[in-house]
Amino acid sequence: MLVCLSPKISLLLVTTLWILLPISYIAMEEPSNSNHSNHNPNSVTEIPYSPLESNHNDDASKTRLSIIEMLSLLWQTVPLFIGLFISNFCKQLLVSGVMTTMAFPNDSVTPRNQYLIYVLASGTGDLLGRPYLGYLSYCGIADKFAIRKPWFLSLFNAFIVILMVFASWFHFGFLSHLYAASAVPLFNSFLVGMILVNTFQFAGEGLSVVERRFCRAFLTGALWAANLAVALIGLIVEYQLREHCEYTFEDAACFTRSSTPWDPSASCVL
Repeated sequence: MLVCLSPKISLLLVTTLWILLPISYIAMEEPSNSNHSNHNPNSVTEIPYSPLESNHNDDASKTRLSIIEMLSLLWQTVPLFIGLFISNFCKQLLVSGVMTTMAFPNDSVTPRNQYLIYVLASGTGDLLGRPYLGYLSYCGIADKFAIRKPWFLSLFNAFIVILMVFASWFHFGFLSHLYAASAVPLFNSFLVGMILVNTFQFAGEGLSVVERRFCRAFLTGALWAANLAVALIGLIVEYQLREHCEYTFEDAACFTRSSTPWDPSASCVL
């Protein structure tokens, strides 16, 4: 949409992106091999990656967990699981079920492309939030901003979604511009990124390698479970918001979609 490509060409280009996966792995592997073979590392950034090994205090013969141990670990990880589920659920619902009804008909950007801006804003939030500890590590302050109980941030995600539902229900209310609305999914995704990185970093903290691996594997279920829940609930939320808008505000644009075929003159952002 940014460069006025048709949907057919855009989808064909997307199908070729898988080729970047092996290229990325090769690019990450070669520098570590060359650094390891040519000289001794002089800094932390030059140390090659190696698989995580068990601590000396761990029982080397213990490679499996009993049912009682698994249940105990699940109970310990439940707060992190719930927080990760809520945050990812709120992020996906906001973008796919609420922001789709936040259209600004008087803006220079068409409603169809307004949703594109919302998605780009959400992706920017992910780009800033997930590796934020890596960014701060260059300044040596990453430990000060690490969050050992990231689940409480999910309350902010829930508050943002509820706030945006009311904003859409009452026809934007305090949001009167496209870019003001775009800041909401950006900030929301940034919080989700913070929750994601801290959740997996501190899951199973102080436990053995086998126990930490089990806790982190369990947490991945919060991601697909949230996506599944949004796929079922998002359609209802979007339908109710859109129907209310069309019934209450006759002259308003209630949906960031176009009912007409693709037209390069009306679908280009730039």
